[in-house]
Amino acid sequence: MEFPEHERVVYHTNPLVEVVCQLRFHQVFAIDETVPAGFQRDLGQDYPKASTRVSQTFQINGGPSDARPPAQRTLYDFQNEPEDIRVTLASDFLAISSPDYIRWESFEKHVLAAMEALLKNYPVVSFTRVGLRYVNLIDRDKLGLEVTWDQLIRRSALGLLADDEVPLGDLTEHSNTSIFRLKDGMLALRQGLRLKDGKPDGSYLIDSDIFTDQGVATDGNVTDLLRGYNTTARNAFRWLITQQLHERLGPNEPGA
Repeated sequence: MEFPEHERVVYHTNPLVEVVCQLRFHQVFAIDETVPAGFQRDLGQDYPKASTRVSQTFQINGGPSDARPPAQRTLYDFQNEPEDIRVTLASDFLAISSPDYIRWESFEKHVLAAMEALLKNYPVVSFTRVGLRYVNLIDRDKLGLEVTWDQLIRRSALGLLADDEVPLGDLTEHSNTSIFRLKDGMLALRQGLRLKDGKPDGSYLIDSDIFTDQGVATDGNVTDLLRGYNTTARNAFRWLITQQLHERLGPNEPGA
């Protein structure tokens, strides 16, 4: 599906809560065996805050007797001084994330720096999955809106939330996932009411994960692919929200 083209804007009330670029590759045992000192050096001085954390994976094939001890691996995190960019390195993926994303050009610089450090230090010849994920949260209270969701979100995407016969107070949970085929990948669009303490808190989550798992050579078109995914994320978001919500978010030109 090709979403209608929309002009690029920067919202005054930014609904983005997280943006993540993840590049997966075949496991590199060297990353698990020794600390990535060379990667840290080549990543540069823009990411002075380094830390580690342990990830556990549980595998259960059958009954309780088949449960295996959790597999552990170390994740290496590198953050810049403002702590608005995190680069995470594991033995089978590289991720760049930000909770304060503003525009693509700024974020892309960190993606390129992390990719360059990875390829300089490890024998990664292709990415098994290239993904770019945008998580938006529409908070009606923050926006000062006392309207129904069908005035803010495309009615066809809301399902029972847009059904006049369903009392919203009785709908304690609502979510749905749609998978769209794109020219250069797929879009997994997850959306629904955000829950807090088991109850909807008046916010609506829009999670757009754009990806390909067909394999991309590291010397290929990774950068162009991600730029295209950035455009798709913008167009899909505008397609999903109404003009009323778009205007309430306060669109400005990127250079404004």
